[in-house]
Amino acid sequence: MPDGPWVWLLAGIAAVGALAGVGLLMRRYVPEDAPPAVQQAARVLVVLGGASLALVGIALLFLPGPGTVTLAAGLALLATEFVWARRWLQRLREHAEDAVNKVTKKAPGGPPPDR
Repeated sequence: MPDGPWVWLLAGIAAVGALAGVGLLMRRYVPEDAPPAVQQAARVLVVLGGASLALVGIALLFLPGPGTVTLAAGLALLATEFVWARRWLQRLREHAEDAVNKVTKKAPGGPPPDR
């Protein structure tokens, strides 16, 4: 297993990303009449987690690892709070669909080729 400061930094950022799951659960199950501090804490966890996952995803685009998946997970978390993240996530989905279409040689909007 590789060891070094970058590995530990990425592991720490990914751990913060895991806290975003707690934030999402809090947002989903905390009632609307909960104290504002609880609602704000959930939002902060989601934003920190989404940003950290997006940063790890960007790093993993250049390092070995699932960069695109991690970046998409970070953008999905950020998309629960920000419109710009929703647009970026939609653009990422479109690029992924285009890549799948190129690999499978499927024409956009047309039937799949016969095998």
